[in-house]
Amino acid sequence: MKQESSRRTNTLAYIAASANETNDTPLSGVLPLYSAAFDRANPHQVSPPTLGYLWTKEAAYPGMTELVRANDSDAKIPKSSGSGFVVMTDAQRGAQTLRGCVAGWGAGFAYRRHDVGEALVQITGGGVTVKSNSITGGAVWEWWWKGKEFINDYDYGRQLVMAVYPETGQAIQEAGDRYGAVSVPLYARHPAPTLYVKNLAGNRQSTRAIPIEWDPDSHGGGKDHAVIYANVKIGKDLTLNWRGPDDVDRQWPVVLYESKYEGPAFAVANVEAPTAYLNPEFSTYYKYDAKTDTLSEVVAKKTKVNISGGGADGLILASGTGPDAIAMGIYKNDPNAGIVLYDDSGPSVGHYGPGFSKWGIVYRSAVSQQWSFRSWIVTDSVRNIQKDFHQLYIWGVTSRDVHTVLAK
Repeated sequence: MKQESSRRTNTLAYIAASANETNDTPLSGVLPLYSAAFDRANPHQVSPPTLGYLWTKEAAYPGMTELVRANDSDAKIPKSSGSGFVVMTDAQRGAQTLRGCVAGWGAGFAYRRHDVGEALVQITGGGVTVKSNSITGGAVWEWWWKGKEFINDYDYGRQLVMAVYPETGQAIQEAGDRYGAVSVPLYARHPAPTLYVKNLAGNRQSTRAIPIEWDPDSHGGGKDHAVIYANVKIGKDLTLNWRGPDDVDRQWPVVLYESKYEGPAFAVANVEAPTAYLNPEFSTYYKYDAKTDTLSEVVAKKTKVNISGGGADGLILASGTGPDAIAMGIYKNDPNAGIVLYDDSGPSVGHYGPGFSKWGIVYRSAVSQQWSFRSWIVTDSVRNIQKDFHQLYIWGVTSRDVHTVLAK
């Protein structure tokens, strides 16, 4: 058992549904996990059916953890379900529950999951508090400033995250897949495996996920079978109260957000680096023109708007009109990256409600095996965000050190 936040939580896991990858290439270093759905009249039966496959220690991928044998908490008999991930079966009620640790017969390795929705790791600096969820790939789950929480968490496609969309059709997600809405039971959700969430010196936080396919049904999976990109790592490095190139401690709400990718290279891909779903109260929008240091209001209701193309600019999403409204702003400077806005706002019912206001930095160009992108997120009044954006422009900050411009 694992003790977490002073309560007992249960470990679930993703296991391989077959001995082959989705392209039918055989998996190496796997061993069968047998279903322990015994006939209670014959508890000594042999050769139970194969539920799936675990990896050996030598073949385990980063982010995997060892599973050990466990028992049903009532019957003391190993139990598991017939789905693509493992849960326990309650003998008395005959329903899937989350009692006891997940296990197979013998040791093996798989991607760890939990029966809780949140395990937040907090970092604070410059008046901003960021909380990343170690259950869902380390995605930013909450973002606080002056008592206001910005992030919407209705499903695993929300949050403040990174996502990669190669031209081959994948949707490589940091937090989880489409089976992560609040209406889905916790044991049945598909969060992305978390490699780590750690706080570092200097108001910094670093997270990495083993990403997951947003639409598993189109890639050999489904509601009982998540599709995991085992050879990819994505995540972020955050620096709160960013000191800037002059290394001055301003105690300001400017956060450097570095999106990180490690995996196969792509000649061309769309990357949300990053994107954020805000609570729907942030539904007044301003485009920032860095060259003229001016704001212009953007009208968007139930629609998607391309705010900008390449270069230095920003977007502000405010909770009301006027220069003193509380807001979040995003700034970037790259020739291959634009900003998009998507409004689906309405009455706010908290950060688990369905309505949202979304911003996204969308980079389109080559993605190398080691790739990163810098952006700056500011939470303050509209007036002060504009001032901070201007300071970033004066400094000449850039989102990428190396630029690859697509041919026309």
